[in-house]
Amino acid sequence: MPKKVTVNAGTVSVRERTTKKKTLTKRVLLILLAIGLLLVLVGVKYRYLFTPASINGRPIYIWTFWSAVVDGVGKQVLEQLVTERLIIEEASKQNVVVTKEEISGEVKNLEERFSQQQGGLEGFLASQGMTRVELEKQIELNLKLEKLVADKVQVTDEEVDTYYTENKESYSSVEKDEAVKQIRELLTNQKLQSAVSEYLANLRQQAQVKIYLPGVSSN
Repeated sequence: MPKKVTVNAGTVSVRERTTKKKTLTKRVLLILLAIGLLLVLVGVKYRYLFTPASINGRPIYIWTFWSAVVDGVGKQVLEQLVTERLIIEEASKQNVVVTKEEISGEVKNLEERFSQQQGGLEGFLASQGMTRVELEKQIELNLKLEKLVADKVQVTDEEVDTYYTENKESYSSVEKDEAVKQIRELLTNQKLQSAVSEYLANLRQQAQVKIYLPGVSSN
């Protein structure tokens, strides 16, 4: 007669728990190893996110870098971004639209203006660290702003005649028609600058601008 094998349920239960525990431990170790390897790789590839530079082994930490940026040009950049957002939102409210043709026309005018300079418009943009796409975006923004204040920028014939009479000697070398054209453009630009300055100040006061950057006023 074959011997009966008695299986102790408690022993099996302990063995199962031991096996599961070992398996879980291995998984945890593998996960920790993977995380450690990932941190090493990230630390090498994305080191600049924490220490953008080091001097003789001593790190310059990212918060030191950003503090210097904010104290330098950061405030100006933030103010510019706020102004741009105000213009874009107001133009949208007023249904002010700038067409691609209008932008292309302004670009063409600039190309003609810089045609006599070495490198032309592209050379000028390169010297300013600006791309053509950035230029077109800036032109679009400027045109929107000009349209928003258009009703406040009107030069009358009387204003042109008065200016010509008072400054006639300055235009002695050009024909009167050309002088009138130049004067009208001059007076228009003067009024435009004044209108834009006042308009942006009013937009800023009416908007709920909240700036959390230290040292920069929300007003």
